[in-house]
Amino acid sequence: MGRNVQYLGRFAPKIHIADLYSSLKNLPPRRSPDRSRFERILEKDLPKPGGRPVDLILAWDLLNYLERAQLSQLGQYLGGLCRRESLMFALIANHKQISDTPTRFLIIDADTLRYETPSRSTRPAPQYKEPDLDRLMPAFEVETSFLLRNGMQEYVLSSRSLTPYSRTGSTD
Repeated sequence: MGRNVQYLGRFAPKIHIADLYSSLKNLPPRRSPDRSRFERILEKDLPKPGGRPVDLILAWDLLNYLERAQLSQLGQYLGGLCRRESLMFALIANHKQISDTPTRFLIIDADTLRYETPSRSTRPAPQYKEPDLDRLMPAFEVETSFLLRNGMQEYVLSSRSLTPYSRTGSTD
């Protein structure tokens, strides 16, 4: 959203915007299990590993819409983009049901974030907890966590990654 880019642009000389949820949603139906489909989205939509490190990732509530394997792949890929102690902000629902599409977030000012839910249809929430994040995203560790009044768990994660992303999961 333009207002978010304008606000964040005051703090960052370079901003990369990716809408992974839309890319996932627009995939053709699966004919057979293919873990590389999500990897291709990451490689197409995100910066390439080995370039300038990413300092901050705003995942908003994307993690609520990823399967466990996708969350693991995302964590591994993002870990390869980060310098040590880069930060990721994520909101994870504690509810049993969530909107079937991610919430839109609009930065109003330094103290105000407006939430817009584009759909009234719902789907089951994965309800990821801190141990899930530790296990599925080992390149990151939870720095802080705060339960919001709306039932969302706010997480700030710090990168502990020191190695570049590898499609095979091995390090060089």
